[in-house]
Amino acid sequence: MTSLGVALGVERLLELDGATPPGPGVHTPEALFSSTYVVGRMLETGAVFLDDATGDPVEELPAATMT
Repeated sequence: MTSLGVALGVERLLELDGATPPGPGVHTPEALFSSTYVVGRMLETGAVFLDDATGDPVEELPAATMT
């Protein structure tokens, strides 16, 4: 998970994610990324999330959160 965070941070700072660059200063990961983006990338790398209600693995994010 740490290496994924570093990779996402580098992508963000180099504008490889297509978003506008952050301004100058010190940035924390919580301020650089949306949770939807991070969870989507985690799913791409093989992370497994379980549905709270059913305990079933979540294969992808619901369409409503993919904005």
